[in-house]
Amino acid sequence: MWIFDRILLTIYAVAGMVLSGGIVLWAAGWERPLQYLNRELTYNPNSRWLLGLLGFVFLLGNFRFLTVAWQRRRGRRAVVHQTKLGDVRISLAAVEHLISRAARGVPGVREAKTRVAAGNEGLLVALRTSALPQVSIPETSQRIQDVVRRQLQDVVGIPLERIEIEVDAIAGEGRRTRVE
Repeated sequence: MWIFDRILLTIYAVAGMVLSGGIVLWAAGWERPLQYLNRELTYNPNSRWLLGLLGFVFLLGNFRFLTVAWQRRRGRRAVVHQTKLGDVRISLAAVEHLISRAARGVPGVREAKTRVAAGNEGLLVALRTSALPQVSIPETSQRIQDVVRRQLQDVVGIPLERIEIEVDAIAGEGRRTRVE
């Protein structure tokens, strides 16, 4: 969501809360603010201009929200590889799956969760892994980076711009059966 849309949505939310609160107070019997607004809008021409301007701004805001709500998403999450015969689209979900499988193939890596985004020079990869306790994390991270870079270049044909690896757990050997 664009910053303009967030600001507009915030203004709408605040205005809606004020209006809703006023309606609740009016329904509870507090008519004095309503009488003041009626007198101010009826007899003061500047207030009428201000109210008209406010109404116009809200009309434009409604138009903006309708266009944002019904517009199609321009770009799917895909990597485009151009060939002589046409474009090949590879979904980022498929690339994420490929990277996760490649990372899990590195000895000492237990789990791998991947997020991929397109960068200026190639793909940006964020990889969360859990490692076995007997492995060297710096060496394993280097192996993961090499394997992922090679897989992306060989399978997808797109270079790796940057990879960030986060080891979020040191996993055990797995479940052991208990013998009694």
